[in-house]
Amino acid sequence: MLLQDGETPPRSHKKLHHMRRPKIDENLAERCTDLDSRVPVVNNDGQILTGDDAPLLRELDIWLEEHPTFTPLSEV
Repeated sequence: MLLQDGETPPRSHKKLHHMRRPKIDENLAERCTDLDSRVPVVNNDGQILTGDDAPLLRELDIWLEEHPTFTPLSEV
């Protein structure tokens, strides 16, 4: 898109949720030292994945990129 001097491109009104992912719990690595352990995650609708349905710690970053509505579930 070509713009004349001083013009800015129009902004999309859609929110990019994957751009504003909440920070991953900093203590997650301390609690899960085994890279083959599963990390419980929750999505925006409240769906929780645990056990064999949850992603592996070693694959968590890639899994979260592929599933942008999910975030790691923090222990309370």
